[in-house]
Amino acid sequence: MRSVDLNSNKTNYYILDAKYYKYGIYPERGENVLPQASDIIKQIAYGDYISNELKKEKHDITFSTYNAFLSPFDSLNNKFETSEKMFYAGKSFFTKERNNQSKHQEVHLILIDTKWLIENYARDIELISQIRQKLIGLIDNDQNK
Repeated sequence: MRSVDLNSNKTNYYILDAKYYKYGIYPERGENVLPQASDIIKQIAYGDYISNELKKEKHDITFSTYNAFLSPFDSLNNKFETSEKMFYAGKSFFTKERNNQSKHQEVHLILIDTKWLIENYARDIELISQIRQKLIGLIDNDQNK
């Protein structure tokens, strides 16, 4: 596991888990495939661990930890009717009391056109910053709903 800090102010931490299968498309299982419960629980456990470790290190600093799956899709041939290269697909959570849950107990799903990402990521430093800000925006915008 490698933590990815997307935010330069060190008050928010984003745990990103890249998935190899396309959301909703898994021939062996049929359509409408979501990340499995075991994947979601494992991701929340990562968030628990990182949040607990950060509390030990940063006693007086308020911070938030977020979880997200990044899943591939093809923006040229997709069922989502979007021209975006990455977009927010939804979230999952496991908790009895949603009002008291930590932010990392929600696992967001963001779809990214992987071919576009690979073709452009290393070419353009500004694009890296734009992708970082877009990921933060997709997750943070959902938090305000």
